[in-house]
Amino acid sequence: MTVGSHCIVCDTVIDPLPSEMHEDRPWGPGDSPAMAVEEFLQENPGFQANTCIDERLALSVAPRGYLRRIAY
Repeated sequence: MTVGSHCIVCDTVIDPLPSEMHEDRPWGPGDSPAMAVEEFLQENPGFQANTCIDERLALSVAPRGYLRRIAY
């Protein structure tokens, strides 16, 4: 990816949802797209979550999931 490009990780919104919302829930806190994003950011300092996008949206399925390439 070039510097300034974005990678969008969807479904980061599901981590805090109550388990009662899904009977057969194969994910949960610590095992979700949001946790994968956090691990990825820790291991890849050339990326950062672009929270400016989150602030502009009224509703999103990808909070903190807009990852911007800031360096190689």
